[in-house]
This record gives sequence, C-alpha cells and structure tokens, in this order.
Amino acid sequence: MGGLILALDCVRDRLTVALAREEGGPIAEIARGPGTWRGETVIEELCAFRERTGFDWRDLEALAVCVGPGSFTGVRTAVAAARGLALASGLAVHPVSVLEGLAAKAQRADGRPVMAVVRGRRGEFYAQPFDPDAMATAPPAALPPQELAVRLEPGSRVVGPELEELRDAAGDGIEWVEIRPGARTVLAAAFARRARGEAPQPGFSVRPLYLRAPDANPLAGRPLVVAMA
Repeated sequence: MGGLILALDCVRDRLTVALAREEGGPIAEIARGPGTWRGETVIEELCAFRERTGFDWRDLEALAVCVGPGSFTGVRTAVAAARGLALASGLAVHPVSVLEGLAAKAQRADGRPVMAVVRGRRGEFYAQPFDPDAMATAPPAALPPQELAVRLEPGSRVVGPELEELRDAAGDGIEWVEIRPGARTVLAAAFARRARGEAPQPGFSVRPLYLRAPDANPLAGRPLVVAMA
C-alpha cells in the first residue's frame, strides 16, 4: 500500500488540508475560504481534521506543505505549522512551491512542458517553466503580464488560476489550463517527487519561498537607536 501523506496549503487566501495515498485521490480534505480562518488556528484545524478523519500521526509517511510564493503571513504560517508538526511527530516534509504544485497537477502523457503561473503583488505574476515531469527548467520569477506574455511561445501550455489578464496580453496558439492551487496540488507535487525517488526533508530545513521583498519596512529611514536629548 502506498504512503499516506498529509498536505497543507495556506500561502494565499485559503486554508486547504488533504490526506491521500499514492494510489488515488484525497481520502479526506477541508477548505476554508477567505475570512474564515486565521493563522493562529491552523494547528487547531489540523488537529480537528485528524480527529474527524481518524488517522494517527504514526500512519503518515510524510507531510507536504506549500512554502510560497504568496502572502507573507500565509507563507510564514504554512512553514511554521509544517516545522512544528514535523518536530512533534518525527515526520519528514516535502516542501513544494505553489508553482511546482500546479505543474505537477497539469502533467499529461503528451510530453509537453508547462509554464506555471499565479497572480502576485503589484500587478505582477509569479511564473516558472517546468518540463513534462514537473521538474523546473529555470528559477521562478515575478514578472509584469506584458513581459511574461512575450515569453510564451505558440504551443505553450500555461497553467494556473485567474489567467484572464495574461491571456489578453498573450498571442494565439497557447493552451490555457485553469487550476486553482491548494492541498491537492501540493499532494500532486509530493507524489511526483516520490515517483522520481526524492526523499522528504527534515522539518527544520523547510524554508519560505519569496520572490519579492516585503512591501512594508517599518525601520526604513529610522535609526536603530534613538538618541536621548
């Protein structure tokens, strides 16, 4: 029987959790929409999911978590939750990006590469090219839609959510595949890694993935120590 994996994604506006084996789709899953969850309740949600589903932490072979790119709070929450669970359970973790998850979910037998895309901040898109086995062929980048559109060659397959603006900026001959990221795409990436023989990592090694610097810098232009009069 294939390995049982628990996946978590909360790097964007939703919290999604899924439990699955390699042989099939999710055994169970939950989704919390925008405004219905908070970062401090993620562990509580995971424990309630475990109680409702009935699995034991010892039943799991590994954890899988989306590490970004996405909102600062969501990324930090996902990474902290995965590291805490790994420390408490002794499980290793598959840390995957939202873009890797999209590419893995879009895998088909036709051998075509894909460009995984999600909307970023300040009008940009986060994008990364992948080969047919969901292996990255270049680093991820934050690009304005016009610059990303000119990189898309006829015959390209673009996968992601909310692609209307990019579709309007791009040329003809491109296949658009609408997939929403979440725990299911995290699972797809984790199982793709396992199929390639890649082992999960120790929880302490899981790190956030950011493609932009923080928008806010409270210390900008201020001295670290205020001189007393």
